Amino acid sequence: MTMRKPFVFVILKIISISAFAIIIIVLGAELALKVHWKYKAERAKDYSQNNIFTAKPAHEVYDQSLWEIPWLKYKPNASLKMALPNGDLYRVDINSHGFRTKEFLVEKKKGSIRIISIGGSTTVQGMTNDQTYPAILETELSKKLPHVDVEVLNFGISGARSWHWVERLDTLISYQPDVVIQYNAINDIMWSYLEEYSKSHPNQKKFNKSLLYQKLFLINPKDFDNYFYYTLKQFFIMSTELKKRGIYYVAGSFPAPDYKLTEPSFHAFLDVNIGETWGVGLNLKYYDTYFRLIGRYNELFSFFVKKHNINHVMTHNITDPDLFTDICHMNQNGIQKLADAFLEPVIETIHKLTPPNRLN
Repeated sequence: MTMRKPFVFVILKIISISAFAIIIIVLGAELALKVHWKYKAERAKDYSQNNIFTAKPAHEVYDQSLWEIPWLKYKPNASLKMALPNGDLYRVDINSHGFRTKEFLVEKKKGSIRIISIGGSTTVQGMTNDQTYPAILETELSKKLPHVDVEVLNFGISGARSWHWVERLDTLISYQPDVVIQYNAINDIMWSYLEEYSKSHPNQKKFNKSLLYQKLFLINPKDFDNYFYYTLKQFFIMSTELKKRGIYYVAGSFPAPDYKLTEPSFHAFLDVNIGETWGVGLNLKYYDTYFRLIGRYNELFSFFVKKHNINHVMTHNITDPDLFTDICHMNQNGIQKLADAFLEPVIETIHKLTPPNRLN
C-alpha cells in the first residue's frame, strides 16, 4: 500500500502553484499595459506635434525666444513666429512691460476701466495675441458696452502658480487695475502639489511605476484637499487685499475635457500628455486620475468662493473634449467659450464701477 502524501504538503503545493500563477498573471497584465502604452504614444504623435505646449522643437524655440527668467518673466519686446506641422501659424508678441498683450501706458486714461487677467499658460494661450481670452473678452465688452472705455490686459505667464501675484501684489496694483480676473489651478496641482504629495508618500511614486498598480489602486482625490485649500487661500488673500484698495476681483474655476466623452485617439493623447509631461512628479500615467483630482478641486472651489463671498465664474462647466488641445489648453473655439464665460460676470462688475448714464 502506498503512503498518502501529508495533507499539509498538498496544501503547500497548491499555494505555491497558485502564487506562481498569480505572478504570471500580474506580469502578463503589466506587460500588456506597457505594450498598450507604447501603442497609445504612437497614436498621440499627431496631437503632440501640433500642440505648441507639447511639441518638443516648439518648446525649445519658445524657451529660447521668450523667457527672461523661465516660468517667471518674459523678455520685454520678445517675439516668436512659428509654423506647426499642420500648417497653423503660432505667433507671440511680448510688449515693453513683459506681457503678451497690447502696448499700454501704466498711467490709466481718465474715465477708463482697466481689467487685468492673471494666470498661467491657459491665460496666455492663443495662436496670436488677439486670440487669447483676455483679448477676446475686451472685444466682446466693447460690443456690449460701446459707451464705456474698457481695456483688458493679459498678464498671464506660462507656469505661474496661484501665489505668483500674491507675492507681487504691489507690482500688480501699480498697473492701476479696476478689476482683476484670476484663472489658475493646474500649475499648482501638477507642478507643486504632486511633488509635495510624493515627498510625504514616497512609496506612492515608486508603486506608480507599475501601470497595473495605478489601474487597481486609485489615488483618493480627497488626500489633496489641504493642498487645494492652499490654492483657494491665495484667491481669498487676493480678493481681500484688492477689496481694501477698491479693486474688484473675479476668480474662475478650472475646466478639463470630460474623459467619458473623449474619442479613443484623443484619450490616448491625454494619457500620454499626463505620463510624459504633467504627471511626472508622481509618475502618473492616466488622464482619468487628473480628471478626478481637478473634479475634487472644483468641488472645493464652488464651496469656498460661496462661503467667502468671492466673485467667481464656474468655468469648469466647459468640458466638451472638442474644445481642448490637451488636458487644459484649448483650441480657438474653447478660448472663445472661456471668454464668453467671463463676459456677463465682468459686465456686472463694470456696472458697479460705472455711473448708469455711461452704460446707455
